[in-house]
Amino acid sequence: MRFVPFVVSVFVSVASALITVAPSFAAAPAGPPLPPLVGTARALDGDTLDLTTATGAVIRVRLEGIDAAEGGQRCNLRWIGTWDCGRAATIALDQLVKGHTVACDSAGPDKYDRTLGHCRANGRSLNAELVRAGLAWAYVHYSPRYLPEEQQARHARVGIWQSATLTPWEWRAAQRRTQTAVTMAPGAVAKVAIRPSKSENFALASPARTE
Repeated sequence: MRFVPFVVSVFVSVASALITVAPSFAAAPAGPPLPPLVGTARALDGDTLDLTTATGAVIRVRLEGIDAAEGGQRCNLRWIGTWDCGRAATIALDQLVKGHTVACDSAGPDKYDRTLGHCRANGRSLNAELVRAGLAWAYVHYSPRYLPEEQQARHARVGIWQSATLTPWEWRAAQRRTQTAVTMAPGAVAKVAIRPSKSENFALASPARTE
């Protein structure tokens, strides 16, 4: 009976060939990380920058992992009344970058072709500073990176955490509902195209989500 030894011999030969070929199918090692985007910057709102590089190129950067209060948004004070939290976030970001070189590690583009970035200036993370100061929420729908800073701000009850207030994604949803109601009112002659101001998904999330 030579059939069995023959089958075993063929199996061993095929296995050896596969072992020899297998390394050629291994995934190529990841390349080196992209260099950061570096330049001067100005704040457009509480989580968006225009960064101008040494070549004069202007790159719009959306700070990744955070969601700042919107322009025009007001937040509740601890006891009574409101404050202009959207404007405060914009001013704070502008002060963080003014007079300093800004470097942003790119996390890729968003659907509006802005660069998502983790940025720093004067040795400080812009994303983290805004969350720590209570001027932005950790955007954990996309990244939990800044949750520790949010927990610090919550504990200290600073900024947006001094009282219950609408999150930016809730505020944007309310604005869209209001505009939709206006365009559907009797006598309306045309619908207004409502374009979201940021790259996020705008579905309402639970409070623990922090967009």
